[in-house]
Amino acid sequence: MGILHHEIWRDEFQAWLLARDSSSLIELFHNIQYEGHPGLWHLCLYGLSRITHNPLIMQVFHLFISVILVTLIVKFSPFSPVHKFLLSFGYYFFYEYTIISRNYNLGVLFIFMFCIIYSREKVRPILLATLLGLMANVNVFTFILSFALSLTLVDHIYSQFKANKLNPKKIVISLLILISGWAISLFQIIRPLISQEK
Repeated sequence: MGILHHEIWRDEFQAWLLARDSSSLIELFHNIQYEGHPGLWHLCLYGLSRITHNPLIMQVFHLFISVILVTLIVKFSPFSPVHKFLLSFGYYFFYEYTIISRNYNLGVLFIFMFCIIYSREKVRPILLATLLGLMANVNVFTFILSFALSLTLVDHIYSQFKANKLNPKKIVISLLILISGWAISLFQIIRPLISQEK
C-alpha cells in the first residue's frame, strides 16, 4: 500500500532516469560520474529498465529486498520475537528502507548477509570477500563499513591460515576480489573530484 501511494522523490527518479536513459553500460558509467556514489544500485536499475520503463519495477525490486531483509531478521537474528517485530516494523525497515527506493536497502542486505555467513562455524573467505566487494559498491557509507568489516575478516583468515585450516589460494582470490571491489568503488566516489580538476 505504501509503495502504491508513494510519490517518487527527485533523488529516486534521478537514479532511475540515469539508468533508464542510458543506452549501454558504458553510457551508464559515463552518466553517473557526478553522482558521488558507487554504481551498483544504478546497475541494478539499468537491468530493471531493460524489462520496462515503468519506475514501479524499481519500487517492487526495492520491496523484494526489504522482504529478504525482514526474513533474515526473523530467521537468523538472536533477538526475541518482540524485538524482531519492533525492528521489522520500525521507521527504517518499514518506511525508509522499503517505501523510499534508494541504494541504502541494498547495502543493509549485504551487511546482514555478511554477518550471517561470518557467524557460521566454517568461514567462506571468497563468499565473504564478494559480499564486502559488493557492499563497497552500494554507497559511501557501506564502502566504509566494508573496509571496517574486512579488518575482522582479515584477522580471522590470518588466524585460520596460521593454523593451516585455510588454502592460500582461497586467501589470494579473496584479497583480489576485495581489492577489486574497493578500487571500483573508490574510483566511482572520487570521479566528481577528478572531473572538476579537468
